[in-house]
Amino acid sequence: MINQRILAVSPTPSGIFLYGAADNPYLPEFIPDVAAGYGGGVALTLDPIYFGAERRTDRETVRAVFGIEGALNDNMDYEVSVNFGRFTQDRAFPNSVIVDRFFAAIDAVTDPATGAPACRSSVDPTAPALNTPFGIPAYDEGYFSFVPGDGQCAPLNIFAGEAGVSQAAKDFVLIETKNSLELTQLVLSGVVTGDTSAWFELPGGAPGFAAGLEYRKEESDADFSPWSRGVLPAGSNFTPGTLISEVSGNGSLVFDPGLADNNEQGDYTVTELFLELSLPLLADVPGARELTVDLAARFSDYDSIGQTTTWRSTLIYAPVNDFAVRATYSEAVRAPNITELYGPVTSATFRPTDPCEAPYIAGVPRLTRRLAQTCKPTVRLTSRASVLTPLMQTATMRSLTPSLPVSAV
Repeated sequence: MINQRILAVSPTPSGIFLYGAADNPYLPEFIPDVAAGYGGGVALTLDPIYFGAERRTDRETVRAVFGIEGALNDNMDYEVSVNFGRFTQDRAFPNSVIVDRFFAAIDAVTDPATGAPACRSSVDPTAPALNTPFGIPAYDEGYFSFVPGDGQCAPLNIFAGEAGVSQAAKDFVLIETKNSLELTQLVLSGVVTGDTSAWFELPGGAPGFAAGLEYRKEESDADFSPWSRGVLPAGSNFTPGTLISEVSGNGSLVFDPGLADNNEQGDYTVTELFLELSLPLLADVPGARELTVDLAARFSDYDSIGQTTTWRSTLIYAPVNDFAVRATYSEAVRAPNITELYGPVTSATFRPTDPCEAPYIAGVPRLTRRLAQTCKPTVRLTSRASVLTPLMQTATMRSLTPSLPVSAV
């Protein structure tokens, strides 16, 4: 059986803070006068949706099952099976934004040689790299994927929307990133079921049983784009293949720079032996329409964590047809999966709650007045200005199993 599905999804816009310097030729005419009292530059929040970013996902599931079943005698049956499954997922992110190039492109100045807008890094290769005001998103500025002054940078006008994005700027700033995931499972099993009616019976009937042997192998392979893993390319000031995390506080070359993806590969095998018994102690007698004890045990031998044993005991008592009591006592074990065993340190995000955000204040009527006073801004505002609370996204790193061996590529 083969099942394939292809999805194309546009990601949710995420506002970022950007800075337009006072000498940026793209600044709208009204901004320099308004911003003159604050150093001449302007900070703005922007959703760069005009790049046409999207996520394309191609998923495929393949499964094959082969089995043989039959009877050993009048009281016992057998079943042998082979089960193979493979799941693959390929994801492409067209128009991913290369962060250091994006900041270089929006930091435009007038080229004194031509009088046309140009990247500051092209006019003055020694100029410091631009960063985002207020650390949103968190970014350690620098030139990581190109060399300032090498002629690659094309200026980008963020104040004109989609019309301000030239093809040259797109070619410089955007890249398609891809990642893939493959999960494979192989299961070999053999089961014998039956009852003991040919040899003996209990007062409630012949005991039933099931016994079996199973072998299972699980494999996982997740590969991410070098850009999202922060692998520095050729044509920069660093040795190709160097991780951006080794030369800066960033984890990725594409947005979000504070997050980093890491390849993950791993596998494990397990061999299991199990036995189940159903013991009908009483049946259809006064005061006991059914009294049955079920017992089960499973022994597992993992090449990853060693040996485990699980068991279950169940008592079923039904004094009459319409009423029954079931009691179970058991011990279970969940072995760690491949990600928990071998997953490298990965990135995660969370959004903090801002008690001064307008919707939050409005949602607590009894505290509205007090919160409004507490959150009262203390900075001077120019006319027609407002205080905005952005939906901030904070990055963090996490590891599922710091005490387990890690296999990362």
